[in-house]
Amino acid sequence: MAKQKSKRIYPIFIPFTGCRFRCSFCNQWASSGVSQDEYRKKIEQSFDFLMHSEKKYDEVSIYGGTPLWSGTGWDIMERLQPFVESGKVGGVRLSTRPDSITPDIIQKLVDLHVTTVEIGIQSLSDKVLQCVNRGHTVADVERAISLLHDSGIDVIGQFMIGLPCEGEEIYDIPGWAWKHNIAGVRIFPLIVLENTEIASWYKEGKYKPLDVDEAVYKLARIVRQLEEYDIPVIQIGLHSSKELQKAVLAGPYVGNLGEMVRSFINFMLVNEGKIKEDDVPVSQRRMFDRWRRVIQRGNT
Repeated sequence: MAKQKSKRIYPIFIPFTGCRFRCSFCNQWASSGVSQDEYRKKIEQSFDFLMHSEKKYDEVSIYGGTPLWSGTGWDIMERLQPFVESGKVGGVRLSTRPDSITPDIIQKLVDLHVTTVEIGIQSLSDKVLQCVNRGHTVADVERAISLLHDSGIDVIGQFMIGLPCEGEEIYDIPGWAWKHNIAGVRIFPLIVLENTEIASWYKEGKYKPLDVDEAVYKLARIVRQLEEYDIPVIQIGLHSSKELQKAVLAGPYVGNLGEMVRSFINFMLVNEGKIKEDDVPVSQRRMFDRWRRVIQRGNT
């Protein structure tokens, strides 16, 4: 499958209505940051906008929740069909778990003009997936990707770093993503949120999250190689919200994480003589002294 370039995407956010698993790091209510009633209102506003807008979109993306385990998700896909058939919308994008992808589900997705599926992969280690109660294996991920690709559906991979039991396998992400024709990547450091199992581990001293410098260093290595493979990185770190900020207990939660990662990548490129420091945005150059200290500490 071709790597995805920039698309015109219209987002529709759906509420979290439950999940068959409770991953150790997950507090979906906090990370979504919107109440059920607000979601319903915004969904109707989205359809009203699509109805009256003259703009065309490559995809409408269903974000949040678990669309394939939610009546709301399927209902939205059905309601989008007239927009696809009229040419106003090119296709539908959604996110889901790898173990929700079956041949029967695939056929429904094809019938509903789904063109991209974002898969919550999180880790390439079965040990890590088990540690965080993810409920699926790497083999499940690869099977889901194969089914989607065989049906002509693009796959975006969602990954995390800083997970319990994690090792050097995080640096395998770029090569693995290239091998499996991943069209784009979202990547997040684990943030410890209240009311999660990991929050309990953190309070008991059983889990230590990455600090900001560690997260930036690791993310920069991964993001740089992904882009060398021509795999677009479409998100680095969680989007901030008041609700999420209230729930953060520990971890590298900063509003400009993506900019920091870009700064570190450019810092490496300058040191390697591949670009000139003057070509780096001033806002990123201001962080270079910090990255020099990170390298000198040698604790990453």
